[in-house]
Amino acid sequence: GQMGCKQLKRVAKKMHEMIARLVECFGGVLPHSTLVACVARVVDLLTVDMAAMIASYHIRCQMHPDSEDSFEDGSDEQLLLKLHHRVNLLIMDLQAIDESIDIMGLATATGPVLKAWIDNMRRTIFTWMQTATSNEDWKCCGDDSNHSHSVIDVFSSAHQSVETFAALKMGYNSSVRLKFLNVLGEVCSEYMACMDRAGQAEQDARAAEVRKRAEKTGSYAGLMTVMGGG
Repeated sequence: GQMGCKQLKRVAKKMHEMIARLVECFGGVLPHSTLVACVARVVDLLTVDMAAMIASYHIRCQMHPDSEDSFEDGSDEQLLLKLHHRVNLLIMDLQAIDESIDIMGLATATGPVLKAWIDNMRRTIFTWMQTATSNEDWKCCGDDSNHSHSVIDVFSSAHQSVETFAALKMGYNSSVRLKFLNVLGEVCSEYMACMDRAGQAEQDARAAEVRKRAEKTGSYAGLMTVMGGG
C-alpha cells in the first residue's frame, strides 16, 4: 500500500546517502572489488523489496482495473513514480561507482507502473484530441500562425508527456521506451487521420452543394464536373 511505498522511498533515499558515505569514507581504504560487492548486496535487497511492491500493485490493478484516480495526486501510481525517480538517482550513483554493478533489476522493477502511466497518457491525449478536433474549424488560430487550434492542443499535451517521460528517466527500460514511442506515433497518425476525415467531409459538402445547385437550375455542368473530378 501507500505506507509501504513511502517507506521504500525513504529506504532508497537513505541507501543513496549511505552509499555516498561508504564511498567517501572507505573508497580509498577497501579494495574496489570489496566496495562493489558491498554495494551490490545492498542493491539486491532493495531490488527484492521493489519487486514485491510492484507485484502487489499489479495485483491491485487487476482487482480494480478502471480506477478513476489513477495517477492523480496522492494516488498509488504517483507514489510509485516518485519511488521510481528516487531509485533513478541511486542508479546514477551506482553507475558512477562501477558500471559492472547489476542495475537491471532496479531499472526494470517499475516497468508495470511506467507502462500503466503510458496507457493513461494515451487515453488522456486521445480524449483531448477527440474534443479538440470535434470543435475544430480548421482555420489558422491567428494572423501570424499557420496552425489550427487543435494541433496546438494535441501536441502541447504530447510535449508535456515527453518532458515527464524524460524528467523521470523512464527510458532505462527498453520495453517502456518502445511503448512510449509507439504511442507518440499513434498520436501523430490519428491526428493526420482526423485531418483527412475533415478534408474529406469538406470535399463531400462542397460536392453536395454543387449537386444541389445543379438540380435547382437544371444544369448538369457542375454535376458532371464533380463526377469527372471524382
